[in-house]
Amino acid sequence: MLIEVVTITVRQRLALSGAAVFVMDQLLHIASLACIVWVAGPGIWGAATHTFTFHLTPAQIALADGLLFVTVLGSILVFEIDHVVGVEERTILPYDVPRFLGMAERGASLLAAVAVHPAFALVPFVPRALGAAIGSQDTRRRNIVDLASGVALSALAYSFIIAVGTLTR
Repeated sequence: MLIEVVTITVRQRLALSGAAVFVMDQLLHIASLACIVWVAGPGIWGAATHTFTFHLTPAQIALADGLLFVTVLGSILVFEIDHVVGVEERTILPYDVPRFLGMAERGASLLAAVAVHPAFALVPFVPRALGAAIGSQDTRRRNIVDLASGVALSALAYSFIIAVGTLTR
């Protein structure tokens, strides 16, 4: 909560872009997580952990983290990218249907890559690709930016999951 208070205060009082505030916010979150790991000490580095009574491997935790990354963080990041490239004029991310559809699209992409095959990660993006092909110029531009951002985020999360799974065997 403290990080969010700082982020909101900075956004309101300083003339920083949404992208700059976003990066600052995420760096503060990463630093806080690093502090938690540091305080937890060597006991945190086991082959598995128990979370909410579930026995989870590092790869399963990485999958959960990846899903949060592509859905929640991804919605913020795609919004900021849209704003930077000029396809989004709003400065505050709305809670609307397109945001939730984008979250579902990126989440389904990551799950398809992990559960089926990496090539299937592209299937959830087919409707957006069709929209880019047949839409107006403004719609086409936004869909292309969102498509590229979504594919990149899903690929990054998939690579992270594979790396964690490989390194913890």
